[in-house]
Amino acid sequence: MRSDCSLTLTKRTVDALKPQDKPWIAWDDKLTGFGVRAHPSGAKSYVVNYRAGNGGRKAPNKCVVVGRSGRVTPDHARRLAQELLGLEPAQRVANHIDKLMGTPRRLDEQSCDSAPANTEP
Repeated sequence: MRSDCSLTLTKRTVDALKPQDKPWIAWDDKLTGFGVRAHPSGAKSYVVNYRAGNGGRKAPNKCVVVGRSGRVTPDHARRLAQELLGLEPAQRVANHIDKLMGTPRRLDEQSCDSAPANTEP
């Protein structure tokens, strides 16, 4: 998955992202761990990257989808990401999203380096 792109995520820059053969992530240059995943279908999802457990280099790298482009603005997704970074474990992150969004949702968690089909329950 291509993830070498770093830019300030705004509505204009997110809309300008083009789909590739494989999903790829454009990382926000203002908030470490926040990015937008562009899928081959053209769909775009805002993601938060974090280290599970106690963190550190040996902890698994996880990504949580915080919203889909078009339903959530980049600024709102960035605010959600700021709230979520540092919260552990993943279920607390999902509960926090539910609280902020006001609607229950399924936790869509996966590794940032894996294909979108490889999700963990």
